[in-house]
Amino acid sequence: DNALYGGDAAFYYKGKYSREGENRISANVEVVDYSGKKQSVLGPLGMFRLALTGVGKDQQLTLVGQVEGQPNLRISIILKKVDELVEA
Repeated sequence: DNALYGGDAAFYYKGKYSREGENRISANVEVVDYSGKKQSVLGPLGMFRLALTGVGKDQQLTLVGQVEGQPNLRISIILKKVDELVEA
């Protein structure tokens, strides 16, 4: 359903993406610190949203964007689907 879910040692990520044409993607991703460290690659942020655009091919999305409301905080991301979600 065009959902994004993931995480690492300090943050979890959830959001939605939409396709625009054959390979173009736009996404909005919520990033939340669950470790208490509040130290992301973008600085000391505990929770923020990313507005992203890019391309999708096969099982990979390559995106660039920024923290919503803070255009000076930019990021490039490569997302890879590693497995299907578990259905309830």
